[in-house]
Amino acid sequence: MQSKLYSIWIIPPLYLRENLAATIGSLGEKYSTPIFTPHITIASEISVGINKAKIETLNLSNNTEQFTVGLDFLGIGDDYFHCVFVNVKPNTFLASLVVKSYLLFDQTRQPRFSPHLSIMYGNLNVETKRKAVLSAGSIQEAFLVTHLYLYETPRDVGDWKYIEKFPLVEAGK
Repeated sequence: MQSKLYSIWIIPPLYLRENLAATIGSLGEKYSTPIFTPHITIASEISVGINKAKIETLNLSNNTEQFTVGLDFLGIGDDYFHCVFVNVKPNTFLASLVVKSYLLFDQTRQPRFSPHLSIMYGNLNVETKRKAVLSAGSIQEAFLVTHLYLYETPRDVGDWKYIEKFPLVEAGK
C-alpha cells in the first residue's frame, strides 16, 4: 500500500486567516481556481505513515521556539502552486525550520527556499495573474507562529485534510 502524502504548514492566526480566506475565495470565484486554507508550507510531499508523520511533526514542534513571520509584497510565479502569492520575509527561524523538517523526514530533494503564502493556485497567463494581484490589494502583516499544522495533501487540492496541530515552544522556556 502506498503511503499518503502529508505537508507541514504554518497557518496564520484567525483574524488574518479569515481575511486571507476571503481573498482566496474571491479570487477563486472570479478566476475559477481552487479554494484552500491559507498557509505557508514548511515541508510537502512527505510520504510516510500517519504515525510517523505525527511523531516527527511533534518532534519538530517540541524543538522549535515560537517566532514571527512577516508577509510582504504580492508576487506571481511560474507554476500551479506559485500562481499568485504573498512573499514571506525570509528569516533564520523559518529557514532553520524548513531544513530541520527535511532532515527529520529524510527527504532527499530539498526545494529552493522561497517562503510564500499562496492566495491563488492555477496555470494562468501572466495578464490574468497581474489582474488577480490588483484585485487582492496589499497584504502586509506580521504574526507570531505558535503552531505547526499537519495536513494530508493528496494531489487534488479539494481532497486536502487537516490532521492535527502541534504547539511550538514559547520563547524563553
